[in-house]
Amino acid sequence: MDASLIDRKVEYLLNTSKSYLLKQLLVIKGKSIRYSALTIIKPSIYAFWLDNSNKEAELLHRRLRITGPNGSNEEITLDWNLNNDFILLYVGKTTNFKNRLKKHLLLGTHTWEHKEKNYLNKKTTACQLRAGVEHLIKYSSIDNGIDFMLSNIRVSIIEMDGLVERFFAEDLAIGKGKPWFNVDSER
Repeated sequence: MDASLIDRKVEYLLNTSKSYLLKQLLVIKGKSIRYSALTIIKPSIYAFWLDNSNKEAELLHRRLRITGPNGSNEEITLDWNLNNDFILLYVGKTTNFKNRLKKHLLLGTHTWEHKEKNYLNKKTTACQLRAGVEHLIKYSSIDNGIDFMLSNIRVSIIEMDGLVERFFAEDLAIGKGKPWFNVDSER
């Protein structure tokens, strides 16, 4: 394992100038979805970013209840990195980014209602981005989570072979970037 390679890959991943607007990666026409060549299918690590250059993330619903071991609950406010132009939302690893992106977005699913105020309602264990964004906008005037994501979410992705290297790169990126949605998914 090459630790300096992992460090360089994570540095690149956490550089938002190397990211793509989500709508550069896919086009939605009705029920049809087309993915660009940028949605590489090879093993990779990836990061989702919220464009906060307008500083409107502060207006979003950032209170979250996390259920931990033994049913314990903790209320948190997603406020770290709030003053950054880009807020890291989620870091993950995959062997097929196109398929993983489909699971994150659940594009065939309509907005779902949250039964409890600060509870993050996930349809699956693999849709952290969509569930997190729906949670953030649920009390706002934003009525379409997909349109919001296409216009406000950026994606960094970097090919990376080797399961062990991807594992450590993901953990390093989470530790350095402090993504909002990894808190709930990694409990």
